[in-house]
Amino acid sequence: MRFPLALALPVVLVAPAAGRAGDVAALYPDSAIFAFGIDVKEIQNSPLGKKVIGTDKPFDATRKLLKVLFPDEVMSVTDAALKPLETVANKLERVTVVGDIIGRGGPPPIAVYLEGEIDEDDYIKAAKGIAKAEDKEFKTEKLGDRQLLIVGDDRRAMYGLAVSKSLFLIATTRDLIDEVLDKHAGKKKAKVQKALAGWIAKVKPAETPIWLAVGELKELQGILGGVATIALKADADFRIEIGCDKEDLARDLARATESVVDYLSRAKTPQAKVWAAANITAKQDGKTVVATGSIPGKILIEEYVKQK
Repeated sequence: MRFPLALALPVVLVAPAAGRAGDVAALYPDSAIFAFGIDVKEIQNSPLGKKVIGTDKPFDATRKLLKVLFPDEVMSVTDAALKPLETVANKLERVTVVGDIIGRGGPPPIAVYLEGEIDEDDYIKAAKGIAKAEDKEFKTEKLGDRQLLIVGDDRRAMYGLAVSKSLFLIATTRDLIDEVLDKHAGKKKAKVQKALAGWIAKVKPAETPIWLAVGELKELQGILGGVATIALKADADFRIEIGCDKEDLARDLARATESVVDYLSRAKTPQAKVWAAANITAKQDGKTVVATGSIPGKILIEEYVKQK
């Protein structure tokens, strides 16, 4: 499990991006082609969150929801792997993951912004726990008046640093640490990819607490990016919109989406019941693919309470 994604994972399913999607936008990496937002409080306070999660803390809620939604062969996450993150996960208020998914001669540049009133010592304990679980080196370095946390060796290290009292940054490259600090100090301004900015503009976080926006992927010719949102009301309603440069590609993509959904729905796993109930449909609308579905709150509750 990678260091930044590991710290983000414990709240991905219990914390969407509520009406503050632009708060850390000024710190986005210039190389970013995707942005993913989650807000802990908004999920916990949503109608569905109150019914499904109840009084469970974010750490326990995430652990259970992962088992409800994903078969082991799709996402195998053990309690032991998540344990080092428990303290941090239970105090987080919002998580934003921004970056590129392609590593050009190195690890993909990804920045994870963790917001909440959390002591730096808690982050240090989490980092040490992850390093121990993955049998990696852990060390710290002074960076001005800040402390830089490093997990892994020089060839494949992950970096963590407290930007402010309520914002902690995790990055896959050392350069990202410097870039974000310069933007935080006002020395640089963020330059978000035009296509990504356009998809982010479609997000209404207050209505859809969980959201993901992806800009143009040059490695995937013809796909112009897209946006995915989840609203938590009586049910978990989600919508995915993907832009293509040609109608034929949009048609093929719609079919591929339905094939993935069909696999999840028909697989002989406990999670198949949940995906089948979602009744996901993907339709082509010119050069756009729109997929919609809704997991009934009743079924989520039934499956959630089965988890220990």
